[in-house]
Amino acid sequence: MIPFGVKDDSNSCQRILNKLSEKMEVEDVKLLLEELLIKEGIIYNPNSIETDFEPALKDITSRTITILQQTVEELSSTVDKLKRENKTLKDGLKDVVMPVDYIPWW
Repeated sequence: MIPFGVKDDSNSCQRILNKLSEKMEVEDVKLLLEELLIKEGIIYNPNSIETDFEPALKDITSRTITILQQTVEELSSTVDKLKRENKTLKDGLKDVVMPVDYIPWW
């Protein structure tokens, strides 16, 4: 027996299901049930995940590419700087180091 003031949802649900099953094909009921469960978050649709995460994935990809481009530019600048420093050091060594032919052997 159902207490006074308490709605019998299970009975209502059963009546709705019975009416639906009388008027709809089994496959239609399955599809509607699946859609309802997905919308309620009880089950998930793997295809919807792709569409939900696609914008975020594109954003992350774009930011990653930008960061990588900046890093490549910084590394290229550092390489150029090191090449200039290396050339300066080599030029400085030419002035300090005597060629082997000029070293006296006594």
